[in-house]
Amino acid sequence: MVIGLDGATWRLLDDWIEKNELPTLGEIARCGVKGNLKTTIPPITPVAWASFVTGKNPGKHGVFGFESGEGLTVHSRSIRSLKIWDILSHYGLRSCILYVPMTYPVEPINGVMISDPLFTPNFKYVKRIVFPPSLIEEHPSIRRLMKDIFYDNLLKNKAAYVLSHKEEAFNAMMRETRTKLMLAKELIKQFEFDFFFIHFIRTDSIQHYFWNDKSYILGFYKFLDLGIRELINLFNSQEGQLYIFVVSDHGFHQAPEYLLYVNTFINHKFEQQDFKKRFTESLFQLYNNARIFLKEKFRFDLTSYAAKLYRFLEKTRAYAGTQKARFLSGYFININKDFFNSQETFEKFKKKIINELRMLRGPNHDEVMFLVSEKQELYQGKYLEDAPDIILVPNVKYALSAKPSSKIFDIIREPILPGTHTSAPALEGIFMVRGPNVKVGYKVSTVNIWDVTPTILHILGLPIPQDMDGRVLRKIFDPSFPIVNKKVKHIDELEVARIMLKKRIKMIRRNIRNDST
Repeated sequence: MVIGLDGATWRLLDDWIEKNELPTLGEIARCGVKGNLKTTIPPITPVAWASFVTGKNPGKHGVFGFESGEGLTVHSRSIRSLKIWDILSHYGLRSCILYVPMTYPVEPINGVMISDPLFTPNFKYVKRIVFPPSLIEEHPSIRRLMKDIFYDNLLKNKAAYVLSHKEEAFNAMMRETRTKLMLAKELIKQFEFDFFFIHFIRTDSIQHYFWNDKSYILGFYKFLDLGIRELINLFNSQEGQLYIFVVSDHGFHQAPEYLLYVNTFINHKFEQQDFKKRFTESLFQLYNNARIFLKEKFRFDLTSYAAKLYRFLEKTRAYAGTQKARFLSGYFININKDFFNSQETFEKFKKKIINELRMLRGPNHDEVMFLVSEKQELYQGKYLEDAPDIILVPNVKYALSAKPSSKIFDIIREPILPGTHTSAPALEGIFMVRGPNVKVGYKVSTVNIWDVTPTILHILGLPIPQDMDGRVLRKIFDPSFPIVNKKVKHIDELEVARIMLKKRIKMIRRNIRNDST
């Protein structure tokens, strides 16, 4: 059993567990193994969970951000590697995969799969959300869940609305999670599963919106703690041994104090300053000042129009069209190779950017960057070329922006979201495991996010693909447990190819059936 608590952090949970506010999670921590989970770089949901379910670094599964190389939102087929449920299905084990990111459109597995809300565009094509489709008629709660999840898209896209309607938003997230738990309990009662993975996205949402009012966050976690207890009790009433893994994909922290306009910094350091660029930067700075003034004086919020203005400027190519290097928002810089006549000059330019960013100091003369790396330092695998050229992670006081500005730094007067996971503290999530022959009260220093899948496969007696980066976590078990000394079995590349081909054939057949109905 895997319980995914999106964005959960020991910065909050340690204190609440110590005060016995969360008895279920506290029992797992005390009676099992607890530690930090080292997540992916960048520490964001699609990249981290893709590494979790594949046991691989991003260079081997091909997901580096929220969007693919074609500019489309990542989805289930963006993960170009076997996932844990593919391997389990191949060897005849039944899985239940509930609300896990990037499972839309759902894929045929030996078991049940219901997609997550975060990457599901709408529920018009409900058969792409639920597998097998027969569950839609058997469980009315599925359609109720679809209604609760999308909530007219208010919770998905409009932070300003949520922050001005806190009670309404909080109750909606509670209602959605209650329906998710109810459906999970129905499925556990109806079927037997060898592997159960349930993911809760609203732990992340609650922390984003209510970081400055921890009573909301604690209230949600207490409700969820009780729901997790009910799920565990249902499994304990069945035959067989139960292993419980509790993980998060990244940590969380307070919104930063300063904004670094990365493209402005690059332009001033490395680009020729022409009139169009200076005009665009000044125009956007003027707009930003007007936005802050109107919000503070008249409570009129222009934030939603900022993205539209930025997209307009992008289309004009007045700002970014002639840049040698461009920050793409989030964590990434790409360099336009067309400006360089050799690989050597390209590499020299890249090194200059990296060195300048590593040495960059903020308004208070402190280090801005926690990490500045080229892709070869972080990733390996056949999809390495799809990765951005340079990856950045700022220190906790700083956020990075791709918007034009006449300034390099600016103070964040009123953050859009009070809580975030954009900087160094977000690189550590939570890890807990409890089960037969798992050490009791043991603290492990660090577990890598791609170590959990090979460990689960080893517990189930299944082979592990040879190219997995994760290792079996032998140290979490009692030394006398046979699994500790049991040799890890591997799947060679040819067998992986057979499993992938078998999966593609199933997907084609399913798509044909869906099109015919």
